[in-house]
Order: sequence, then C-alpha cells, then structure tokens
Amino acid sequence: MEIFKLVDTDGDARLSLKELIDWITLKTKEHFREAVEASKTVFPKVDTDSDGKLTWDEYTIQFLKQRGYSKNKIEKFKKGKQVLQEHDEEDNAIYRDRWETADEDGDDALNSEEFVSFMHPEHSERMLNIVVEEVLHELDQNGDKKLTLAEFVSVPISKEVDLLKMEKEDEWIRGRREEFETRIDMNKDGIASQEELKAYMDPKNKQHAEGEARHLMGAADDNSDHLLSPHEVLGSYYIFIGSKVYNYARNVHDEF
Repeated sequence: MEIFKLVDTDGDARLSLKELIDWITLKTKEHFREAVEASKTVFPKVDTDSDGKLTWDEYTIQFLKQRGYSKNKIEKFKKGKQVLQEHDEEDNAIYRDRWETADEDGDDALNSEEFVSFMHPEHSERMLNIVVEEVLHELDQNGDKKLTLAEFVSVPISKEVDLLKMEKEDEWIRGRREEFETRIDMNKDGIASQEELKAYMDPKNKQHAEGEARHLMGAADDNSDHLLSPHEVLGSYYIFIGSKVYNYARNVHDEF
C-alpha cells in the first residue's frame, strides 16, 4: 500500500494504466543509476591490485569465493587444476562470454564502465545480444536460434501437441503463454526471434513497461473499469510482488 500511494500520482486512490507505465519507467531509470553507483562501490573490492582494471583471474577468484569454494580449492584452481562443480563450470563459461562482450577495448580486463555493462547487461545495447544468447542457450531445444511457445515454457518439443491440455492444469504455463503471445511474439507468427527477444529484454523499450502494466491491469482489474483500487491490488498481491512495480531489480534479472 505504500507503493500504491507512490504510484497513484493524482491521489484518487485508483491506479490507471498510465500511472503504472510511468512508475515502471521511473523504476527502470532508478535501477540504472543505482547499478552504476553499486558497481562503483563493488569494483574497488574486486580489483584486488587497485590498478583500475579488473582481470578475468581477479574476477574468477571472487566468483569462486562467492560460490563457497575453500582457499585450498581456489589455490588448486590457480594452478590450473579443475575443481569446479559442473553447474559452476557452466555458469563460469557463460560469464566468460559476457565478459568478452563487455570488454570493449579487447584488453581482457574491465575498467569501471565496462564492469557496469558486465554486471548489468540489460542496460547496455551491446550486452543485450549476449543476454539473448544466454536465454537461447537455456531454452532453445533444437538450436535454431529462436523460441517456440513450447520452448519458452520449457516443455519438450515432442510434447508440444499436449501443451493446450497442460495449460488447463497449470496456471504457470497459462501465464507463460500470455507473456509469449502479448509481450514477445509481436508479429504473431508463433516464433520468438532474436530481435523480438532483444526488444523484450531491453528495459528501456517503452513496450516493456507498457506490457508489464497491461499484464497487471488485466490480472487485477476485477470490475473491468480500467482502474485498480487498493482492494483489487491486495486481491492480486502475489502478482504485484513478482512484478517490476514491487521489486524492479529482482524482476529484471529474473526475466525468464
């Protein structure tokens, strides 16, 4: 309800579609400013030799510490011995690809500006491409560099014919279909292309804020008056808690 009052800029105790869009747009800008400031704070901590450049080796040591590896295992890793768990090895490879994209001058080290792009790729035009590649790596089952609805909801392609039946039993799948059809597949050809995915992942795209706002309005507007009352918002609190209205940073990083 505290957030409700902030979004309700005209003070009529109702949230309009425009107010929701304006709030999400504001949170987008705030998130970028906060990301820059946070990165300025974090960068000196990971740049252990304080030379203004973060090397891949420096970053990897911090990565291993964050994942709970002991000093002994980190020392073994430094000596070229393989100590990574399978899932950590895969994540490390993904971050390495992202690192190379963020490294604009190609010196295999990141300055503070490049580090922002690495940590928050959703705010960098160049980095959005690598984010899309990461999504495709995770969801693209047949390697054609695009997503069908079945791939988007992580249903094996062989079971695509059963998708409608599964939707009737699974609210999450119904939500994913709506997300796919209304916010990603803009040309309605049943396929999410790389360009469509890039537009969807770009928080600066106006369509992004509008799509989120329309989704919230459609989910919570019980009396269909195109306005949300406090009662309607509270009645759908679980949807708002998982939205950019409530927690922009978490939602934008967990988009898929």
